Amino acid sequence: MLRTIKIEEDSQSNSDYLFALFKGDSGSGKTIAAASCPKVLLMDFDQRTAPIRTFFPDKKDIEIIRFANHIQVLSALDELMFSCPYETIVWDSLTLSAAMCMMRISSVKGQVKGDSRNIAGIAVNSIEDYNAESSFLMQAVDKLKSFQGKKHVIMTAHVIQTETKDLKTNRSVITRTLLTAGKRIAKIIPCAFDETYHFQVEPAMNPSDPNQYVAYTSSTGDDWAKTAINLPSKLDFTNRSFYEVWMEAKGAAKLVPDQQLITT
Repeated sequence: MLRTIKIEEDSQSNSDYLFALFKGDSGSGKTIAAASCPKVLLMDFDQRTAPIRTFFPDKKDIEIIRFANHIQVLSALDELMFSCPYETIVWDSLTLSAAMCMMRISSVKGQVKGDSRNIAGIAVNSIEDYNAESSFLMQAVDKLKSFQGKKHVIMTAHVIQTETKDLKTNRSVITRTLLTAGKRIAKIIPCAFDETYHFQVEPAMNPSDPNQYVAYTSSTGDDWAKTAINLPSKLDFTNRSFYEVWMEAKGAAKLVPDQQLITT
């Protein structure tokens, strides 16, 4: 007999909690935005927390954990699945967690005689390494999904611009994808998240004003984004807590029909 649940009883569809991918160029405010959420555990692969301390000098509910290898990462997630005292889990970032995994694989292969490919003494990755990266990241995302609808879960990721030729039109096609070692996993990861916001810094209308930190919740140009919460297409969190801006926009979305939403 099929075991089903009603959609209103599905905890994963609880829009009170973020299950989101924050992507954008370095310095676009992704980590600061994620750190603005309540009671944060920062899984710190980037080891770059100075902006958080600068932006939130009085925020005391952020704890940091760092890892030596990908095995420690998966073990930590297992422990959190058993008991999680945090309200927000931030994976910062996809890009450098993938790099850590690849470096660990290269290191282990180098210790096994005859199991290392290198050019001029530098280890070169093989297809098996990219498969291992994909396996690690998919296991991690699967574990993170156990918190969906119960905790805020945010993964940050850097993007890279690529240019390819359209064979039919012979025109160049520019796309921006997640920056990981393997190309396949970069296309799979976004599918797991309800919310994908693209972060960027925009110049202010008045040159004397500070730059604007914004997050797009729907696709614009070459930058893709999505939301399932009926948010405005653009959230401006310049000199504000992103979490407060998101909460305000989410609250307005529940009260105002889609066609009446004012986007900024």
